[in-house]
Amino acid sequence: MPLQTAVAILTMELTTAEKADRLRTLQEWRGKMRNSADSRHKWVKDDCAACPCQVKDSQNGKLASHPAEAIEVLRKFWSRIWYRPRTPLNDAFNAWTVAIHPGDLPGELQWSPFTPQELAHQAQRMKQSSAGLDGWAGHELACWPDIAWTQYATLVNSWLEKGQFPAAWCELRQVPLPKENVQYKEHCPVDKLRPIVIESALWRVLASAWVRRSEAQAWVRAWVPAEAFGGIAEKSVDDALARFHTEKGGQIPQPWSALTLPNALTMSPLPLH
Repeated sequence: MPLQTAVAILTMELTTAEKADRLRTLQEWRGKMRNSADSRHKWVKDDCAACPCQVKDSQNGKLASHPAEAIEVLRKFWSRIWYRPRTPLNDAFNAWTVAIHPGDLPGELQWSPFTPQELAHQAQRMKQSSAGLDGWAGHELACWPDIAWTQYATLVNSWLEKGQFPAAWCELRQVPLPKENVQYKEHCPVDKLRPIVIESALWRVLASAWVRRSEAQAWVRAWVPAEAFGGIAEKSVDDALARFHTEKGGQIPQPWSALTLPNALTMSPLPLH
């Protein structure tokens, strides 16, 4: 099938799917409003989120009076993390390899080309995800026909072979959103805003498909010490507690702690829009 024909068919199918999705959402909302007084009351009484300019500087307590000030408050706060003194990357990597795998580093990741089925399956898993900077939303990608995933897989494998990727994939946007447990009315402290990074939706499909591969997960585990749990497939904090229970006869040594990396994805300066 010619590419132009495939694009035309995809455009028609997406338009139909979008209309059906909007109609279904509207009908569900109307039914909820019609049948539930609690839902009507909640919809009327729900507080609106503070507008972007109502950001409070956590150090001096000053409220930003317009969007430009709000962005400056955000930039000032996150610059303390983005531009903090750091250990040189090579030094950190060398220290890690010596401590974890002295003289026995894991081999190279065994690579195989992506298949259209693999990418399409991952898109189905992400059909509830938000839209990316490329203009595609999760539910739209989930409607792609097989021919579209065949074309995308061909492009991806070509890019991987050449070691070149679309420049647009390097473009990220950061959207500061209030954390779930934050209660506020007219303003929000800058340190209570969670920096959400928006990327290309097609890139997210590819990256997610890669990390779900069994060979990729095995390669990651080869670089992680046996004592590390969390953020690794089949090695959650619950798995750590289960290991304590099995090996220590149900006795968990004290003290113990679960560490998180709240700023792990915000260590590089990103444009604020």
